[in-house]
Amino acid sequence: MKAIQLAGHSYSELPGVIFKAVLPSQLAQEFGDIVWVSSTGRRAVLIDLVSGSFTFPDTVEKITDLLQHFDARLQAGELLHELHTFLQRKGSQAVAAVVDWQDEAFSCTWIGNPRLYKLSEDKVESLLGPPEIQPMTTLGMQGELKLGSAIFAYQSECVYWLASDGLALSALEQQHQKAYAADNELQWRQLGELCNTGDDWSVIIFPVQLRSDFKKENWPYDPFVGAQEEREHEKRGLAAIADALFAHPDFTGFKIVGSGAIARANSTRLVDGYLISPWGIVLLELKDHSVAVELKLSSNRMWVGGPEKRHDEKNPVTNVSEALRAFGNWDVGIDIDDRLRRIAAVVFTHPQAQVNCITPEGNEQKLPQRYGDVLISTPETLGEQLKNYARSIIGKRKSAPISIEQIEQVVAVFRGGGDAVAEESVEKRVVDNYRMGAEPIAAESTNYYQVFQGHSIARGTPVWIKRFALSALSRESLERNAQNLGREAEALRELVTSEYMPRVQRYLGGEKTDEEVFVVLEQVKGVPLDEWLKQNPERARRIQLLKELAKTLAALAELNFVHRALSPHNIRVQDNDMPVVINFEMCRLEHLSTLPISGRYALDRRFVAAETNQVGAQITPASDTYSFGRLVCLVLTDKLQFDTYAEQAMVARSKQFWSDLEQQAGIAAHDLRRILAPSPVQRPTGQALLTMVEQWQ
Repeated sequence: MKAIQLAGHSYSELPGVIFKAVLPSQLAQEFGDIVWVSSTGRRAVLIDLVSGSFTFPDTVEKITDLLQHFDARLQAGELLHELHTFLQRKGSQAVAAVVDWQDEAFSCTWIGNPRLYKLSEDKVESLLGPPEIQPMTTLGMQGELKLGSAIFAYQSECVYWLASDGLALSALEQQHQKAYAADNELQWRQLGELCNTGDDWSVIIFPVQLRSDFKKENWPYDPFVGAQEEREHEKRGLAAIADALFAHPDFTGFKIVGSGAIARANSTRLVDGYLISPWGIVLLELKDHSVAVELKLSSNRMWVGGPEKRHDEKNPVTNVSEALRAFGNWDVGIDIDDRLRRIAAVVFTHPQAQVNCITPEGNEQKLPQRYGDVLISTPETLGEQLKNYARSIIGKRKSAPISIEQIEQVVAVFRGGGDAVAEESVEKRVVDNYRMGAEPIAAESTNYYQVFQGHSIARGTPVWIKRFALSALSRESLERNAQNLGREAEALRELVTSEYMPRVQRYLGGEKTDEEVFVVLEQVKGVPLDEWLKQNPERARRIQLLKELAKTLAALAELNFVHRALSPHNIRVQDNDMPVVINFEMCRLEHLSTLPISGRYALDRRFVAAETNQVGAQITPASDTYSFGRLVCLVLTDKLQFDTYAEQAMVARSKQFWSDLEQQAGIAAHDLRRILAPSPVQRPTGQALLTMVEQWQ
């Protein structure tokens, strides 16, 4: 495990990939282990049901449902007490452990005999005492509930394995070096299968990666354009600015362009980025001081630190003013007041910054302040300060002077190299022997990628060219980021040998630049599934389409592929009613890290399973089975009976719901409950799914 540095900051409020759930590749039908990662990513739960004490799959399904509801409101001990009460009612027992990430430590609360192993470079330690063969106490048993608890400080050179009793310490010690160095799901699962005492085992690995991305899942889109600054505090600062602007009602559509993304011969690297907003174009200079700062506005120097340890730096206001002069004559591509594009901001991003501004008159003032065209602020005050400054220029009208369309025009000019690039030059762009069109296809593009019309230079064959923008707001290197964005190409290259390749979009080529990844794909004929349904096809055609789709999923499961994003848009129905699965950009590849946050924005949440949208949860072909189940409802009833998996937990508890759905879909309620089960373990995959579907009439 590579060292993970916290850089002196608390990451407790920032989303990251902390826990990773790992289970055997082949689960026994009576499998009684449950591993669960909360939607916040800060809690993981391991439950090992005592053999012979529970009914499968009813108990597993209900516990999974309970965990989903317990996430936000219960402390670890309270959660275990709730599960204890539930298991007593069911006459079942379980060993359990809850791990929470709190500031810079992990807290563990447990009952029974779970294993917690700490792997350092030279040894493996068992942290919860000698591993018991049989648990002395369990959830669900009679008598007083005796919980254990401990706090383990975060150590950058260590990795923890929380495991059920199916994972043996002696075996893990033999695989110590491999286990310590492992850094992806494939390696962890292979090690679990080497170190287990049977097929009944489960593991939660942590910390996987405390920061994979400073972007937040609740942002409506990814605002960053091009490679941003490389230093950790700059990435954190830019994310803090974005977070504050997303919370402001008058900054819809803003973008932040990295200074290195501007393709101009005279581009300046004197600043940390460019905010393109409805209220002006702003050069950004970020400062990350966590101590006292004295900023004398009329001086070229800034003093940092207390009386005993004080040093001076160049005044950032002077620095950004120099950049403004270099930027002043650039054509930004839209007709706006010149004063709205000659604004700079010095933003003190550290939450503990203590900034004292000294005016030319000698007065001491706190943030926010302004000196000429330079705003001096924090991430939280920048938006309102910029809006007020813009209004002092244009008058106090309600609407912002720059529209979302104009923001996109400015971004295009910045990336294009000055004045707007002529369409003819864009048309000449070649990607791996395919010529690329100028404008993205709106119906096929998302906030995660853009799709362009293209054609083969040699034969003129029409293709789609998918463009991903690389992001440097990540702890990963750009090369690793490129591998993640290029997962579609890697997956489809492997699928080319499958007999079901005609049912999967073909990969044709691609390339990578410093800031972009391009994937050339077959332009699949046909219409999206929801458009096909508007033709009101007869039931026999609908059933046949589902059978063909099940064949494709069976083939993907055989190769251990997970599409992860099945939806009507990603299934194209050809003239012969053959469904073709497209858009594999979010597929699960075990040797790659989790999806970037921007990828999760593009998921159609009406069709994804709960685990698909939980960072750190194990993604298996069962996730595609759930999406298939949602498609079954749509195809056979022309509607969705609930919006998301979260709503399913509320409306699908009654037997009446399933009997009504059976009547509407003409499919046995037993089959529908299995393919839409909250627990992945219960859902059929591969040949089992195909066998079920082939019986439908």
